[in-house]
Amino acid sequence: VLQTVSAGPTVGGVAMNKAPNLVLAAAKGDGSIHIFRLAGKKLTPAGKVHLGEGAQPVDVTFAPDGRKAYAVVQGVSKIIVLTVQGSTLTVSGEMVSGRNPYGAVFSKDGAFLFTTNLGGAPTGEDRTGTVGILDVKTKTLVGSVPVGRVPEHATLSPDGKHLAVVLANGAANNKSDPNYDKVVGLLKVYAVGAGKLDQVAQADTCHWAQGAAWSHDGRLLLQQCAAEHQIQVYRFDGHALVQDKEAAISFESRPGSLATG
Repeated sequence: VLQTVSAGPTVGGVAMNKAPNLVLAAAKGDGSIHIFRLAGKKLTPAGKVHLGEGAQPVDVTFAPDGRKAYAVVQGVSKIIVLTVQGSTLTVSGEMVSGRNPYGAVFSKDGAFLFTTNLGGAPTGEDRTGTVGILDVKTKTLVGSVPVGRVPEHATLSPDGKHLAVVLANGAANNKSDPNYDKVVGLLKVYAVGAGKLDQVAQADTCHWAQGAAWSHDGRLLLQQCAAEHQIQVYRFDGHALVQDKEAAISFESRPGSLATG
């Protein structure tokens, strides 16, 4: 551990720009995005931007060019657009992707923002979880793809061709639950098109599924399993997901955040 900094109460998503000289943290507890300058291996607090009463931001991500950032504001079911000037962030717009949004990731070209929505599409009676597809230029929702129960996390493959979606799927978190052996999480992979997603693979996973990350060659997916205290490994050939049980990594405590670098 090189440094520990305070980033507000109940921090969820953290993002770093490509420079890399700026880090943002979404603090659900105080409704703000906390800002940090990054120089070498040191973070320096640079203020915060409050997103309004009841905002409850849970994630934040930079646009590929670093000129804007996008906060997932769960409390009011919006995506807040933030203009970045140096280490100053200014609210400059908003978008709607669905009910109870949770996570967000950009397409490789920066044209679309994919968001997971725990409560489904923004309209209608169906509460099936969705991945919303937002055109960031027009600030409009151009697609809403039903993916299943509790889509918490989405991650884009390094080549930008596939989007993996982690679904908690209503699985139990504790072995004492009578339904523990009946339902597990799901990991789904979608082919990414121009403003569309097509499912190409799916695998059963674990209980209390958390984040996931791709290997650099896009042939492996690492899936965090909080109840099992494991990171499970899945091999992907472009058409199927197959768990490599021998490659699983076990921990004494639960994994809750993951990235490859």
